[in-house]
Amino acid sequence: MTKKSVIQHLIECDVAGKLSGARSSNRLNYQQSWSLLKLLQVHASKNDYRAVFDFAEDFILYGDSTESPEKGEFYQVKTDKDKKSYSISNLLSNRTIRKKTDNLDVIKKSFLQKLFDNRTLFSDIDVDLIFVSNIPYQLNLKNKDKKSKELKEVMLSDLDQVDIEKIEKKLGDSYSLNDYLDTVLQVSDLSLDQEDRDKLLKAELINLIEVCFPSKAYKAGPILKALSSEIAIRSNYEMNPDLASDFFTKKTISKEKFEEFLTKGIAATNPQDKWQEIQPLLIADKLDSGEILELKTAFYNLQKMYIEDSGTANEAVEKIRIVLKEVDRTGKKLIEIVEECLVEYNKNQNELSSALSDKLIKVMVLDEAV
Repeated sequence: MTKKSVIQHLIECDVAGKLSGARSSNRLNYQQSWSLLKLLQVHASKNDYRAVFDFAEDFILYGDSTESPEKGEFYQVKTDKDKKSYSISNLLSNRTIRKKTDNLDVIKKSFLQKLFDNRTLFSDIDVDLIFVSNIPYQLNLKNKDKKSKELKEVMLSDLDQVDIEKIEKKLGDSYSLNDYLDTVLQVSDLSLDQEDRDKLLKAELINLIEVCFPSKAYKAGPILKALSSEIAIRSNYEMNPDLASDFFTKKTISKEKFEEFLTKGIAATNPQDKWQEIQPLLIADKLDSGEILELKTAFYNLQKMYIEDSGTANEAVEKIRIVLKEVDRTGKKLIEIVEECLVEYNKNQNELSSALSDKLIKVMVLDEAV
């Protein structure tokens, strides 16, 4: 069997089932916080990855960022503020959901059945299945010295025969349980309280920056805000299956892209460092001091924008990079390159680009070119 691309995998399997997921995640940002936490925890240790947000499954972490990965971790992230724990029966119960469009009840598969389906749907890659909850599990374990409610992680293979038989009875002949005994049930460290979640996310962000950027000065709060915004944009984006070209930019983040977000976030909280690199080059180009001052002001405003409106800023920067690759920079002054890029950029003006001033476009070019 020829291995399908990420886009083929997900769009083919998602069209019939979960395009409404992005709408539900507008009401629940716990899943988005958990997704960001996961990236903060794995970024430094993984050589490569691509994360997919709220598409086909709540969160998917592919083992590499290519179009045809060999491995994927499929996470189903659920919360419950009423239950004290999940039993096997809870995880195996079918769910009744009322459709807003026609006010009819729809019976949906249980949490575990839906999670198991990923292994069938994506059979041409190695699939790990993980169920994540904010509450512990009340399960019968083979090892009677352990209590499942005290564990952060349980594998189905750890269950005793009582719970195994419950699963087999529910699944019937539709699934071979031996194929799913490596399914992991995890308890998340994230609280339902947003303030508590932000504290944990901030601590993980600080830890990651100290590991990956040990000599950099930064402000964790604004960087966390920008990263959270990028996750929310991708989680909430309702993917049109006819626009496959949007998939990578609108629904995923690769390791390279997350590294870029971190780098830009750190720079944005210390704009003076980058400006000290840019200004001498503008002076060498004999640019008028008044113009340099205006560009400096615009540059600081741009760094603010990377934090407060990161989606717009990063989308514009992607286009700037394309323009920079096409412009011949040989033998030209920096300011000449900036002016030429501005002209090329404005040739394809749309609502996004028209909302940005020429000064902002110029300093985006400077930021990328230097």
